[in-house]
Amino acid sequence: MKKTLNLFIMIILVGALLSPHIAYAQQDITGFSIIGPKIKNLQGKDELMKSYNDLKRIRKNLGTISITSNSTGEELLQINKTLDFYIQELDNVNKNLNTHKANYKDSFDDMYTADMIKLILNSYLLSIRNQQVLMREMDENAINSKNIIYSEYAIPVYYYLTLGDQMIAYIDLYFEIL
Repeated sequence: MKKTLNLFIMIILVGALLSPHIAYAQQDITGFSIIGPKIKNLQGKDELMKSYNDLKRIRKNLGTISITSNSTGEELLQINKTLDFYIQELDNVNKNLNTHKANYKDSFDDMYTADMIKLILNSYLLSIRNQQVLMREMDENAINSKNIIYSEYAIPVYYYLTLGDQMIAYIDLYFEIL
């Protein structure tokens, strides 16, 4: 009986694998269309794209930050200076976006796109701020520095970094700016 059941299951599996008519979820990439909104009337497209690309550049540089369990107090101070520099860059992008929103306050598309970019900016800013909190706790030995990767201090660092990355991926994949 057991051999018969095994043989039956094997026949079904082999048949399923070899059958060309199996229905499964597959996206039709030949007829791929943009799902997200189409932004048609951007008045300040160049300024917005510059801010967006600046955020992408800053994000690439954020990948070079390395806080380890063996980081000394001096290394943490140097990392903090680097993070402060990134915060200044994010502040400059934020100022540009605020100026853009003030200049194009009557353009829905400009306001909408600027707000989307600001979400990315704020996500990266919060990730950096959480890294600074982690470093302060390490410097004060408030957490066991050998376990920083598993600490509750690292969770928001990665959460906000990933949130910004997901937003960039969403814009790159689903937005169409005409």
